[in-house]
Amino acid sequence: MRAYYNEVLLLNWFVTEAVKRGNQYLLMRSVADLVLFGGRFVLAHNRILYPFHKWFMRVLEDAPEKPANFMEVTNAVLNNPNVQTARAFTDMIIEFGGLGRGTFTKPAFTSWKNANGTGAGEKHRSTTGRIEPF
Repeated sequence: MRAYYNEVLLLNWFVTEAVKRGNQYLLMRSVADLVLFGGRFVLAHNRILYPFHKWFMRVLEDAPEKPANFMEVTNAVLNNPNVQTARAFTDMIIEFGGLGRGTFTKPAFTSWKNANGTGAGEKHRSTTGRIEPF
């Protein structure tokens, strides 16, 4: 659950950066992921399995324990993506989760790295010490 929570905090920052830079792609991607990870946090709290994207919003609607006005705030950020609606969504998750604003776990933006610290497609050292492509 902490990983979902931390992603919400990170993605709220990405929304701010997207607006600051006028980057529509980053804004739309960040808002969609903000809702995804915030919603997955709520589902995990309710011990409900993630149904994948097709049924995600329907299952969220039916979750018994969620913040007040959860669906309204969620739809507001999706329909009107901006810093204010993203902040409202993030604050709602923070209040609901009660985990504070700090302490990050390994964030998703480094998940592309392999266990040896190299990125996808980069050369790495094998167990023999030679540099080999993937």
